[in-house]
Amino acid sequence: SQASTSSSSTQGGRCPELNRAMESVRYMAECTKQEEESDKVREDWKFVAMVLDRLFLWIFSVAVVVGTAGIILQAPSLYDLRPAIDEMLSEIEAAVAKPMGHNKAHAAALM
Repeated sequence: SQASTSSSSTQGGRCPELNRAMESVRYMAECTKQEEESDKVREDWKFVAMVLDRLFLWIFSVAVVVGTAGIILQAPSLYDLRPAIDEMLSEIEAAVAKPMGHNKAHAAALM
């Protein structure tokens, strides 16, 4: 009779505390497995984000350089070979452009 009572209190030869402990261990193992899978997915997305970030950095850099070069190369002063208007109308330029011999004769007459 004692053998039948002990076998009914245990399931398959295990006590209920051992069954609960095994279920807890399985649950913790499953949670750990899910967490590792989640971490792997998170790391994959971080890598994708890093690659896209680098790609957009290069696209932005090229756009800035090309845009800057385009703006600078559109400056009209780069292709206008005429003398500047202030050189044509300047009194200083006209005075400097006079022949030096005339100025020397005028300076000698003043002395």
